[in-house]
Amino acid sequence: TVVEFFDYQCSVCHMMFPILNKFIKQHPNVRVVFKEFPIFGPASQYAAKASIAARMQGQKKFLAFHDGLFKSGLMEGKLKPADVDRIAKEAGLNMAQLKKDMDSPTVAKELKATFKLARDLQLQGTPAFVIMPTKDGDQAKVAKITFIPGGVRPGDLDNAVKKINDAK
Repeated sequence: TVVEFFDYQCSVCHMMFPILNKFIKQHPNVRVVFKEFPIFGPASQYAAKASIAARMQGQKKFLAFHDGLFKSGLMEGKLKPADVDRIAKEAGLNMAQLKKDMDSPTVAKELKATFKLARDLQLQGTPAFVIMPTKDGDQAKVAKITFIPGGVRPGDLDNAVKKINDAK
């Protein structure tokens, strides 16, 4: 499993987007978990809530929304709630449901849990990657968990997954 903590306004997260997409295509058996970690202010919070709410409408719509935000090039203070709404509409999301879900306890709970996890992991920013075995119990694999704070080069994720898969 590869877990990415990210913020839609983070410029390094934007640089990681094509690298992670390529990795996902090359490794269809690796589970990838996106953790919205909105640390760049109110617009980031708005986008993160919309992202979690988009996931509630299905993986395909979530991915269309997620990809749309990263392909927009809007980062470092340029992303506005109106942009998030426009991209959500373009992704085919039900906007009335999205707005309702954005204000739901479920979304608030997920964001709170992510911030707690980030604090527990002592994350200093975005992106951050945790590469770990999908199933626990295999101590040799658990011992090979990789934490990468910041951006990755092509191949870094491959090497981290290989390290876990090769553990005996």
